[in-house]
Amino acid sequence: MDSIKIKLQIWDTSGQERFDSDIKSYYKGTHGIILTFDLSDENSLKKIKDLLKEIEEDADKNACKVLVGNKCDKEEDRKISFEEGSKLAAELNMKYFETSAKSNLNVDETFTALVKEISYSFLKN
Repeated sequence: MDSIKIKLQIWDTSGQERFDSDIKSYYKGTHGIILTFDLSDENSLKKIKDLLKEIEEDADKNACKVLVGNKCDKEEDRKISFEEGSKLAAELNMKYFETSAKSNLNVDETFTALVKEISYSFLKN
């Protein structure tokens, strides 16, 4: 990015409970976190705040975070509006993206924004 080589190591726990015992070790030394919820599942949005509490306990306090509402390609199943996701992201002081992993919509943009934020935070400190 901008002629600087950046290496990403990405861990996807998919919110699965079987990773709960190991999840704290994933946060240590982490510079960036993407918190993702399902736009068609109101419970997945509610879990974000609980997950964020865990992250704040175990991750670096300066870790950059973005909030992502996934499955925006399934408009007919949508339960969470863009406004609701944006509002939560603003409350949590995060950028907000809506993505579709299936159609690759906004996936690159999400990672690029996170990497830029991480890079900026390193330059700042």
